[in-house]
Amino acid sequence: MISKYPEYNKKDVFTTNIDNVLEFITMFRNKKAELGIGSDYSVIIKIDDESERRIVTNMLKLGDKISKDGEVGTVEVKYNNLEIDIVYDNNKNLEEEKEKLLKDKENLEASIARREKLLSNENYVAKAPKEIVNKERESLEKEKNLLNDILGRLN
Repeated sequence: MISKYPEYNKKDVFTTNIDNVLEFITMFRNKKAELGIGSDYSVIIKIDDESERRIVTNMLKLGDKISKDGEVGTVEVKYNNLEIDIVYDNNKNLEEEKEKLLKDKENLEASIARREKLLSNENYVAKAPKEIVNKERESLEKEKNLLNDILGRLN
């Protein structure tokens, strides 16, 4: 009640088409996901309208990622009059993904070996309930398929 009445600030008035901005943000995020770009990237913003530039920068949290020039790999994301170039080094992302795949491979191999040992035990198969044994067999098949997928991606 005793606070000052808010003052008009022209900077806070946006005259932009939010639908365009939201569509651009979706395209930007999809492109990053498609290329497997992690958090190690920079951007070159080519948006003329200051309010649109601020909205996009804030919503994508690009404050510390703005750059002036391109480096290794550059991908253009463009929608209507909004355009941003993503500058990234995909070698780091590939190395991170390879390390993750190798770790997943080790875990799957250990789990497959455990399940195969369990299912090769005649006493377990004979005494355990059928649904549990069948579930173990299904899990073993799923893990083998997953391992084949990981081996394919590693190659």
